Amino acid sequence: MIEKLSLFGSGLGWVDMNLLASVRLRPADRLWTLDSRLAETWARIGGRSSGGT
Repeated sequence: MIEKLSLFGSGLGWVDMNLLASVRLRPADRLWTLDSRLAETWARIGGRSSGGT
């Protein structure tokens, strides 16, 4: 996933990557985060989000 979606060097950590992978496995779920870098990456790879700023 890291190589396929060009996430290396994105500033996301191990926990962030696991969150992205987990939410991608369940398309009906949404990612709730206040972390702007995580939210931007999630939006870039086509995810749905809720909450945050």
